[in-house]
Formats: sequence, C-alpha cells, structure tokens
Amino acid sequence: MIMLLAVLACIACLAVYFQWGMEELYLSLVEKPDGEHEQLESQIETVRQEIAGLPNLVDEREEQLEYAQQLLYEEQNKMPYILSVNNPIRSIIELANLCEVKALPLRTTAPDSEIINDYQYDKWNIYLSVSGELSDIAKFVDNLDGKYLPTAVVQSISLHRSDEDPENPDGQSSVTTVDGNLDLVIYTLSPNYVKESR
Repeated sequence: MIMLLAVLACIACLAVYFQWGMEELYLSLVEKPDGEHEQLESQIETVRQEIAGLPNLVDEREEQLEYAQQLLYEEQNKMPYILSVNNPIRSIIELANLCEVKALPLRTTAPDSEIINDYQYDKWNIYLSVSGELSDIAKFVDNLDGKYLPTAVVQSISLHRSDEDPENPDGQSSVTTVDGNLDLVIYTLSPNYVKESR
C-alpha cells in the first residue's frame, strides 16, 4: 500500500511539473518581450496594409469577362443588320464601276440557306471575270470582302497579264493591265428568315 501511495505521489508531482512546464513554454512562446511584441504587431499591420492595397483580381477578371461577353454579343448580332444587299450581283457591278474594273458574272449558283447565329442566310456562290489595272483590281477585291460587301468572302482569285493594252498597243506602258477570275461567296439575310429559338 505504501508503494502505491508513493507511485501516486510521483504521478501527482509529474502532473504538476508537466502543467507548470507547459505554462512556462506557452508564456515564453506567446508573450515576447515588449519590444519584440510591438515589432511583430507592426509587421502584421504592414502586411495587412499591403494586402488591402492589392487589386482584387477576381473582380477585375469578372469585369473583363463581362466586357468580352458584351463584345461577343454585339458581334454576333451585327451580321443581320449589316446586310442591306438585296441583289449581290448588282452590288458587285456597282463596286466594279467605282473601282474602274470590268466585272462580268460568269456563273451564279442558286442561293443555299444556312443558319448562322440563329438567323437564316442565303449563301450565294458567284464566279466573276475581271479585267483592269492591277491596282484597281486590288482595290476592288479589297473592298469586296471589306466595307462595301462585309459578308463577301473571296474564295479564290487567279490573275494574268493582259495580252494587249488597248490604249498602248506597242506594250510600252507603266500600267499593268490584268485579266482574271474570282470565286466569291456572299451571305445575305434571307427575305423570309425566321430567328430560331434556342
């Protein structure tokens, strides 16, 4: 029995010593001397200010995404409204006259229907013969799939130098006259289009 009391007394002493040691360890780690404590508080405050000064990248990315989605929406909805071409052949001939190019439609296929961005379009395949000065033909082609007919796509072009310049038959000319063929695709809003529902 004495032995059991001695063991219990030793366990009690160890428990008290352990508790006292843990408190000392905690105090030594947490409670630094005043200068060190103030220095740590100052560093913590500096870090907090730096974090507050950082840009909020999530908000910035959300704004950029919203802006990009708005641009996409505008571009998708532009196509139906920029098409004011009722007769693409007539528009091509008008542009050719403006550019001082002779353009002759050789073949036009019946328009196929195609759905793009929920709108029904007529897709015209047009094959042209062109002749004129090289610079004028370049201007003509540039305007075809540019601002004049914004939904025209030049599929292929083949040009060759004309055999004879009618204004200068001896061949001594600073102007290069060419003949060639153009293969175009033009999209026009179908007159009886129906916007498809998603």
